[in-house]
Amino acid sequence: MNKDQVKGRMKKVAGKAKAAAGKVLGKPGLTARGKLQQVAGTVQAAYGDLKSSATKKAAAGRRAAAKKGAALEKKVGKQAKKQVRTVGRKVTKQAAKVQKTVRQQARKVARKAP
Repeated sequence: MNKDQVKGRMKKVAGKAKAAAGKVLGKPGLTARGKLQQVAGTVQAAYGDLKSSATKKAAAGRRAAAKKGAALEKKVGKQAKKQVRTVGRKVTKQAAKVQKTVRQQARKVARKAP
């Protein structure tokens, strides 16, 4: 609960007490002020409820965004690792081809040499 919720509910209770006292004492002005205070308390409590709800939804949104961000980071990390492995395999194959070509060239040179 935030302070607006607490203050609003306290005003509402105080307003009910004033309205009841005004009724018992036969003072319409006190009754009216009590009802007015009740309404003010209700409005402040509703504002506090709205504020609390907005805060909770914002926090939930931040948590969801963080969760999605972590999932995306994990996915991108997996994709990057996969690409590195693929490139590594290609480089290894290319290196094997180059070595084979170098050996063939070396054999040709060795055959031509006296």
